Amino acid sequence: MFSSFLQKDPDYLKLWLDSFVSSYEQFLDVDFEKLPTRVDDIPPGISLLPDNILQVLRLQLLQCVQKMSDGLEEQQQTLSLLLVKFFIILCRNLANVEEIGMCSYINHVITMTTLYIQQLKSKTKEKEVEDQTPIEEFVRHALAFCESLYDPYRNWRQRIAGYVWTGMVGTVVCESFNHESIESHHRNMVGFLKLDVI
Repeated sequence: MFSSFLQKDPDYLKLWLDSFVSSYEQFLDVDFEKLPTRVDDIPPGISLLPDNILQVLRLQLLQCVQKMSDGLEEQQQTLSLLLVKFFIILCRNLANVEEIGMCSYINHVITMTTLYIQQLKSKTKEKEVEDQTPIEEFVRHALAFCESLYDPYRNWRQRIAGYVWTGMVGTVVCESFNHESIESHHRNMVGFLKLDVI
């Protein structure tokens, strides 16, 4: 019922999305120049969201894609950015990644990003200098959404920032413990096999 209400009233949907995103703003780490920040809290699971909300949001995103060829109005640009932020937040809960990944959100986001990049290229060729901040912000968040789907642990960003993974250094105590454990296990298996043969 709540989802159908959101679908019928776009202003209420935008207000609900804005409230949700502002509540979980700390999960929107889109600064690709720095190491990703670790947040100890996790965003809610999909099961805690209103029923059918993902379908409603998919339809809203699809409408934004369809209207994009005519040029999105400022209100639709804001809605599309809020939708992408919402999906990033959901994907920061690893339990949600698979379900979000199975839907067509990523296709719509990539389509919109491609169209935005084409707009940016054509405007720079024409030397039209106007404020492109909303478009650049959408593209940055679209990249973060792709990262949250395909690299939820953000390994590539850590590697680019120079973080070096080091393996666990085994100490002499660990090595002797492992050797003794293997030897003990081997003796027990040999004894067990002898009993089994007799």
